[in-house]
Amino acid sequence: METIVGSRDREENGTGNSHHLLFIPMIMQAHFAPAIRLAEKLSARGLKIIIVTISKHAESLNKIYTPEGLLKLGLSVEVVEDPKIDPKLPGAWSPLNVAKCMEESCRPLQQRLLGKKKAGSPYPTCMLADKFFTWSKEYAEQLDIPRNESYVSNTDDSHAECMEWLEKQPTKSVLYVCLGSQVVLEKEQIGHFARALDASQQTFLWVLSKRRGNFSILDDVLPEGFLTRTCGRGLVVTGWVGQLQVLAHPSVVGFVSHCGWQSVLESMTFGVPIIGWPHGAEQHFNCRYVQQVLKAGIGIRDVDNRALIVDQLEFENAFKLFSREKLGKALAFNAASFARKAAAAVSRGGSSNEAIDELIESIKQPREIHEN
Repeated sequence: METIVGSRDREENGTGNSHHLLFIPMIMQAHFAPAIRLAEKLSARGLKIIIVTISKHAESLNKIYTPEGLLKLGLSVEVVEDPKIDPKLPGAWSPLNVAKCMEESCRPLQQRLLGKKKAGSPYPTCMLADKFFTWSKEYAEQLDIPRNESYVSNTDDSHAECMEWLEKQPTKSVLYVCLGSQVVLEKEQIGHFARALDASQQTFLWVLSKRRGNFSILDDVLPEGFLTRTCGRGLVVTGWVGQLQVLAHPSVVGFVSHCGWQSVLESMTFGVPIIGWPHGAEQHFNCRYVQQVLKAGIGIRDVDNRALIVDQLEFENAFKLFSREKLGKALAFNAASFARKAAAAVSRGGSSNEAIDELIESIKQPREIHEN
């Protein structure tokens, strides 16, 4: 984390707007959801926060909070234009490309804030931006404010349906399947996974986004008769689902995950062991870490096998391994121990709670911090 030093307090330059944070999180769901949780924690400690985001996330916030609720929390939302991303380009939705496009989307906001500064009007006292938004350093320097780097859906909403379905399932019986916001599966790969689920007789909740599956309706990509054969013991949804609430549900026994770091943290926070199916970036390392260090999960295949297609048999073998009584109990025990540690970290006096306090102090009294 890096802090760019600017004025210690905007009250010194006559704005009268002490401790007002401009927060620019990455717009991908996996980044945005934890960013909002961080904003809530910061606002609870007295910071006023402007969250900069795109229209679909603003609409999601409006579903969660009333305007009065946002005001009470000290949160306001600044909506910028959707980034102009060509989905046909290789790596179109990679963090680096999204960050580059977001720079253009945020440029009008930059000009408005500079105008406020020149006019002597109140403007933010500091900035918290995703680490991929390297351009935000220039914004902070122009505004003469400190800047920290943060490492932290669609209208089709399936959350209520999923939670209602989970309520009907026995304790520790459901395998939750979700591969994050960026993994795109081809029809052949979906078929292999679906047939393995079918053969396993495992109860499952599968979040298969249309955008991540390249289809209009589920019958376009699922094997013929799959939904009929698994009706009752399985649910496949295509819309947004609140992952934290799903992982916290007592009916969930395991998580088939791409092993993005945010998903790993969330799974361990709720003591849910992982069946890792990494696809790219650091996910293979995270999967290895869950298996070999945390010992709270297994991999679909050997972590060094990066062939494009995982076949049905590999999935079936992983499901059988995960369900073995002795191993399953060991994985669940280890995952539960990390859940207890996570709870202690966010409690009063815990390491995470203290880190939030330290961040608040750095915002109130910014000082130069050299990057490690």
